[in-house]
Amino acid sequence: MPKSESKAASSRPLDKALFAAGAQCAKRLYLEYHRPKLVPAPSENQENLAEVGRELVEMACKAFPKGEAMDTADFAAATRRTKEILEQAKPVVLFHAAFGHEGVEVRADIVLGGTDKSVMLYEVKSGTKVKPRHVQDVALQIHVIEACGYKVRTASVLHLNPGFVHDGKGAPPVQQLFKSVDITERARRHLERVRDQLGNFRAVLADRGSEDLPMGTWCHMPFRCVFYAHCREQAPEHPLVEMPDLTRSQESRWHEAGIETMTRVDPQQPGLTLLQRRALKAIETGGLVVEDFVRAEMAELEHPVHLIHIGYLIDVLPRFARSRPWQAIPFQWSSHVLHADGKVEHRMYFHAEREDPRPALVRALSDHVRGAGTVVVYGGQFEDRMRELLEDVPEHKADVRLLLNAPYIDLQRLLRAGVYHPGFRGSFQLADVAAGLGAPIAPTEDIADVDAASLAYARYLNTRTRANTRERLKAGLEAFAKAQSQASLAILRALLAVPAG
Repeated sequence: MPKSESKAASSRPLDKALFAAGAQCAKRLYLEYHRPKLVPAPSENQENLAEVGRELVEMACKAFPKGEAMDTADFAAATRRTKEILEQAKPVVLFHAAFGHEGVEVRADIVLGGTDKSVMLYEVKSGTKVKPRHVQDVALQIHVIEACGYKVRTASVLHLNPGFVHDGKGAPPVQQLFKSVDITERARRHLERVRDQLGNFRAVLADRGSEDLPMGTWCHMPFRCVFYAHCREQAPEHPLVEMPDLTRSQESRWHEAGIETMTRVDPQQPGLTLLQRRALKAIETGGLVVEDFVRAEMAELEHPVHLIHIGYLIDVLPRFARSRPWQAIPFQWSSHVLHADGKVEHRMYFHAEREDPRPALVRALSDHVRGAGTVVVYGGQFEDRMRELLEDVPEHKADVRLLLNAPYIDLQRLLRAGVYHPGFRGSFQLADVAAGLGAPIAPTEDIADVDAASLAYARYLNTRTRANTRERLKAGLEAFAKAQSQASLAILRALLAVPAG
């Protein structure tokens, strides 16, 4: 370990970010603390979510007038000021209140202080429901706040209301946008575990062996670890973490038996899923494994086949009338049409105006698929999102119903059910499958994935974006969408080329 990194890390307290890291993986905690330079720069999407999170906290604070913000970056100064205000023995409202105890530091979004050293805690989250990690976060705050001599009367999470429908007129009203959920008892049930975890985390940070821990299911839960690529470089070929449908019990049992790679798993042992057996067979043979029902499905395809990628704008805060928090708003589509004679055509739609893209997109897409033999999509909850449009664009119900009634195949679902190649490396994401089959998606400038595409379209809609920048964004989005539907075409062709069983 570089001395400069170790020295810099040694002065860092355990905060909420490090606690969340440790809750996911001991190795992640160790690396974030001792090897911070290994942490990749945040993606544009991560930076955007962080900014939205700050905006939501500011919006929520407006529901609590006459509050004082502890906005200084000097944590010691913030804790002193927090204590001064709370010990005035009168009702107060604090934003970003700071509390520290035995090397553990937390900031609370909103704290209501009382006359008896009691507080009411509100934590703002950008999701549409309370998640286990939110409860754990609040439990950590309760532990530290009460260790400082205060009593937490209630602890609540303010999350976005999934039932809120924007009218399209100005900023959403705070009282309707947020939903308050009291999680006091749920959080208190975690307090003993939080105390144990803090002790364990200190032991992890003191043990250099933590850096050698293996990969596992925790690498993906609750989301992919920031060190995944780093750890994967150090892992052996076909590590257990790439086993599809891997469960914690399987993982634990195999690790205890000294099994670290898929190549050492007995494909005949009981308890394996069909997908796991298929993956092990593919690794053993070193090639593509396709079940008979997939071959039959390919033989029954009706032409012309329309392979469609739909681009979605996902806004945390709704911007259009009849839109909701975190709703996926379709704004473009790309379609590769495969005819029976092998000829391929390409069609595309991009909504270039700044108003709600849904009505025009639905109309254009329904016109395009009219007369299609089979529509092929790749994941993306196509049917669910089309059903949403029945309510969101009621003036185009006939077009939406045509899309819902079109004979379609979800290629991702079909692959999971009956296809595997060692190159998938446990993933059924479009880019991973295409690369595994030898048809990698060509990189698109500035747009690496669907999250980046969503952000690019948001910039395109921004009234402050210059005309030449909008044209560049449009070109990039069209190229990205075309590459996605082209990848689906390459995968389909690979399946069509598989000989009959």
